[in-house]
Amino acid sequence: MLQRQQVRTVIQLGHVVQRSPEFDIGARVEHYPGSSRTDPVIIGGQPQNVSGPVVCSTNAGRFSIAVGDMATGIIVGLEPDGSVVHSAGLGTVDGVVMSFTEGVPDENASATKTDNSYHITGVASGVDNAGQQVHKPFEVDVTCP
Repeated sequence: MLQRQQVRTVIQLGHVVQRSPEFDIGARVEHYPGSSRTDPVIIGGQPQNVSGPVVCSTNAGRFSIAVGDMATGIIVGLEPDGSVVHSAGLGTVDGVVMSFTEGVPDENASATKTDNSYHITGVASGVDNAGQQVHKPFEVDVTCP
């Protein structure tokens, strides 16, 4: 059985840069309140294999939500109230590293927040092996611990 740990994790650009005992990251992605869907991340209409701890933190005035580990997880930078999504690192889909960055043409994202749950949608992009720009819609449903 997994024991809850009291740990604060600061994540920058998908990398753990600091840990300290004071913040509970015991929550794990398992289900999403208000949704019958059990997949936390959908990209291009396909559920992605993302599971693991949910870490919601603020570092240097920037709020982020990270789900899972660095190899298979995702990270979204947004305002704590969900009013603006600044960036999203969504991992590799069909060999393409997908991401969203605020202000990039042909990309968009928005979020809604209910209690500690976030529903984030948008269009992310990446470049395939042939050098072609690829755009895919994405959805992220996550609850901060």
